[in-house]
Order: sequence, then structure tokens, then C-alpha cells
Amino acid sequence: MGDIVNKLFGGVDDSAQKGTMRQNDMSREYIQQQYGQARNDISSAYNPMSQALSGGFGSAMDAYNQAAPRQLDAMSQGNFGAQQQIMAGLPAFQAALMGQPVDMGSVFQPQRIAYDPAMFQRQLPQTPQYSPQGASQPQREQFNPLGGGY
Repeated sequence: MGDIVNKLFGGVDDSAQKGTMRQNDMSREYIQQQYGQARNDISSAYNPMSQALSGGFGSAMDAYNQAAPRQLDAMSQGNFGAQQQIMAGLPAFQAALMGQPVDMGSVFQPQRIAYDPAMFQRQLPQTPQYSPQGASQPQREQFNPLGGGY
């Protein structure tokens, strides 16, 4: 008798609700599939990225190791030159304190610091090219649960 009453007076039509639930399930499944694909892409990118990062850090350390001794040498030459200037200036200070004429030409004798400019000619490594696994495979048609196609 329930079917007859529903047909005469109308019943609850839950077909739209069931369709929406099916669509939600399909959407969840599609999202889960895309999540797995993204995770695989990220995992395949980790090793080349890690190697590039390590290589870049190693190259930076090599460049620093080549430049550091030259920098320390230039700093030491500068320190030695400063000490010589102080020592050379002491007689001028003494002469000035005693009221005698000061010969500044004998005090300041500029000296050039020697360095090797070849350290600036270093060739840095090229950036590695990344291509995710499966990028060479043709893109297959994907199902869009929200309607339409890609």
C-alpha cells in the first residue's frame, strides 16, 4: 500500500540526493588518485633536488675555500702595512711634539696589495634540469567527476 500512496500523493524523491552522494564519492576517489600522483611526483623530485642542493653547497664551499686564503693574505698584508705606517709616523709625531718641521713625504709611502685576480674567474656549475618521472609518457585522458573534460 505504501507504493500506491506514494504514487497518488507523492513521496520523498531522494534520487537527487543519491546522485549527489555518488558524485561526492567519485570526487573523493578522484582527489585521492590525484593526491597519489602528486606524492609520486614529489618523491621522484626529491633525489635530484637533494643532489643539486648538495652539489651547490659543495661548489659554494669550494669557492669559499679558494677565496679565503687570498682574503686572509690581503688582510694580513693590510695589517702589516698599517703597522709599518704607524712605525714610520712615530718620528713625525715626535718632530711635531718638539716643534720641529715634519716631512710627510717620508712618512706615507703607499704600497699596492698583491692579489691573484684568477680567483674571480671561477666557472660556477650549471643548474640541473629536472623532469619528473612519467613526464615523457603521453598524458592520458582523465576523468573529471565535476563534469566536462580536460
